[in-house]
Amino acid sequence: MNRKAVYYLKLIFSLALLTYLITKVDFYSLYAILRDVKYFFLFCAVTLIFADIALNAYLIKVIVSMKNYDDSLIKFIEMYLVSGFWGMMLPSSMGTDVAVTYRLSRTSLSGVDSITSMIALRVFTSLPLFVLAFLGSFLTYSVLKHNATVLYIIVSCLLYFSLFALMINRNILNYILNKFVRYEHYRIVRKIIEFKKSYIQLQNHRLLPKLLTVSFVSKGASVLSVFFVALALNINTSPIYFLVFVPTVIVITMVPVSVAGIGVREASFVYLFSQVGMMPEMAFSISIITFFLILLVNMTGGVIYLKNTLKYREV
Repeated sequence: MNRKAVYYLKLIFSLALLTYLITKVDFYSLYAILRDVKYFFLFCAVTLIFADIALNAYLIKVIVSMKNYDDSLIKFIEMYLVSGFWGMMLPSSMGTDVAVTYRLSRTSLSGVDSITSMIALRVFTSLPLFVLAFLGSFLTYSVLKHNATVLYIIVSCLLYFSLFALMINRNILNYILNKFVRYEHYRIVRKIIEFKKSYIQLQNHRLLPKLLTVSFVSKGASVLSVFFVALALNINTSPIYFLVFVPTVIVITMVPVSVAGIGVREASFVYLFSQVGMMPEMAFSISIITFFLILLVNMTGGVIYLKNTLKYREV
């Protein structure tokens, strides 16, 4: 099956899920929720989304510095915003990652170094999500009584923890690398060895505490932004549920069955939060407003890109 067919299948699935959710939503209740928005809390949510982007930009700056590439933090933030803008147009929930990788490859970094740097970023920034989702899966089980959902979360987390242990262990990677050397005459094996060597260069254990700390703060800001959206919509639910459910939703949307997680994200919000007494209209509105705020923030990347393009043409 070609890529275009896969994309259209994902698009159909996203639209089908959204259509189903819309049929279950009472638009009068939805309008009542959106009518009395508290803009101060929306401003707080947008600020936290920007903070999450700035922290991710700082992380990628630290990571690529191990490849002897450096630039100002402002430049990295601009790169991340522009990548977020172009990432919205890609048929994947990882669109921003693809765009960041591309923009890194346009610097002095090689394509391989750009890819391994982004992999390293995702390895670290995903850890807080999987830790929270794993711990929350036990609470999720007690609330949801849904074995399939909990099993998916637990298995996904265990697979990730195994991958994380592998990615930070230089001895294991060197052992794997040595096993591949004997087959170096194959092109694909040479590429694997090249990627492994590039990634091993990023294994600086002295920076590990800093990277993990910033990653947890970054994802904390991401979860808190969703909580502030709920406050903006006058929805009062324990922040504990956001701490548990938001990382869980992000983990679920990593399943590549929809376009940019659309539909899956909204359905997950509605399903999880409705189990703790939240109206479907409330959960749906939280998901939609959060998504539009992220789009709004990413649009600033479009403005930066346009400004830089015009500036380049003038020169």
